[in-house]
Amino acid sequence: MAMSGGVDSSVTAHLLLSAGIEVVGLTFIRVNTPAEVDHEGFSEEARAAREVASHLGIEHHVLNLHDLYTSRVLRRAWEEYRSGRTPNPCVLCNRTLKFGHLVRYAREVLRADGIATGHYARIYVDAEGGVHLMRGKAGTKEQSYFLAQTRPEDLRHAYFPLGDQTKDEIRTYARHHGIPTAERPESQDVCFNTTGLRFGEFLEEFFEEGGEPGPILDERGNVLGRHRGIHVFTIGQRRGLGVALGRPVYVKAIDPERNAVIVTDREEALLHRVVEAAGVNWFAPPPSGPVEVLAQIRYAHRAAPAVLTHEGDRIRVRFHEPQRAVTPGQLLAAYVGDEVLCSGFIMQTEEG
Repeated sequence: MAMSGGVDSSVTAHLLLSAGIEVVGLTFIRVNTPAEVDHEGFSEEARAAREVASHLGIEHHVLNLHDLYTSRVLRRAWEEYRSGRTPNPCVLCNRTLKFGHLVRYAREVLRADGIATGHYARIYVDAEGGVHLMRGKAGTKEQSYFLAQTRPEDLRHAYFPLGDQTKDEIRTYARHHGIPTAERPESQDVCFNTTGLRFGEFLEEFFEEGGEPGPILDERGNVLGRHRGIHVFTIGQRRGLGVALGRPVYVKAIDPERNAVIVTDREEALLHRVVEAAGVNWFAPPPSGPVEVLAQIRYAHRAAPAVLTHEGDRIRVRFHEPQRAVTPGQLLAAYVGDEVLCSGFIMQTEEG
């Protein structure tokens, strides 16, 4: 049982125990920064998880995966930022650590049947062994998007007991059963302490590798100012641009070849209809022709109707209506109904 010290994983463990299932808690520490771990090497979430495990009377293991997390998640995220893209660390972590390394550890070391988590998503394995990932019932809190890059073979041994529940129902359950984390707040963005910095700034400090200063340009190529590194910008960003024109301006594009940030005062310049994504993870055989999907371009985005085509090692998605601030580096997840068809990392966009 992957335990984060939050209410979701705590309730998941309680539900499994109530169903008569043997549960062993497993928590991993991501980074060893002084802001994250105490003098004994424990993170706040590891201590919270241990408290819950003690309350439930279950065995609890803590793994320090600092080196693995640094190389597989943080380093990749930093390279993405320096290439002008905006990564999603939760997607990378789920694929490489939580449902990669932890699943193997649970099965090979702990001899467990699989690993359960507190994700609001649903999964089932059909009679032919196919793995199906579906949206949870938690509305805006559902988390299938974060799991859409996880390999189906790793999800084969995953269990999501909260898939049919809502967040409010889980809070109520935790209070009713006296679970210590019932009032613990949700983690926001990355689930460790970035000391108040934006993620790109945290990575700059973490790796002690500063960004390269460059120009801030308007759409005609005029220099409006200077930036200290493209890693602190993302598409659609309005605040903290370092230029004051007396009117709202937004980041339209990031050009890593010129190390330039291009801004616009035109809202319509942020709209794109065609998106190309790479690193595709399929949950079904790739379609031989165009297929209607609902495509989601970031976690907070409401999936929109589109047509998906499979082109070599990439997918190409044409939205019925233009979408705002489509961001290279973010994950595009394609759904057929509530079921994930595939996902890929956004590489480029076209106005279409």
